[in-house]
Amino acid sequence: MTCLAAERAPLLPLEAFFGNPKRPDPKLEGFALAPSKRIKLKGGGRATLTLPLDAEPKSLPAVLDVQRRDRTAQWLANRGYAVLQLEPMRLSDGIRWLVRKGIADPKRIGVFGSRKGERLPSGARVAASIELPEEEPVSRLEFYAAAERSLAEALGGRIGPEVWEK
Repeated sequence: MTCLAAERAPLLPLEAFFGNPKRPDPKLEGFALAPSKRIKLKGGGRATLTLPLDAEPKSLPAVLDVQRRDRTAQWLANRGYAVLQLEPMRLSDGIRWLVRKGIADPKRIGVFGSRKGERLPSGARVAASIELPEEEPVSRLEFYAAAERSLAEALGGRIGPEVWEK
């Protein structure tokens, strides 16, 4: 059962995760971050699962993160997604694992961090796929804000603020 809105973890702004690519925002201190755990996929592959703090891990929208960056996993978990960080060649294994465990809703699974032209494995069905730009975007925050809107529209996650409220 998902927590009531009043009990939800606070939505942290994008700048907390992506404002400075070298280090996390010091304003994150004092906020609980989502726990991550290593899991074993069928066939011997390994992945890292990060779950949102405020939701039961059942039929969640899920994102397969092939970039495998911890700050991306924390951002997505903060928005209500189950996040599985894995190698691109393991996408089908990751989808099957999430669905078999009942963690993900099979109709609300997306992929984040693929490169332009990178193909999903045959049989992998996803509701959304966010490609990384070939060149550094003009604004990292604008890129992640657009990605956040696309994922929320396709998968039903939450949208947070871009910057800290003053």
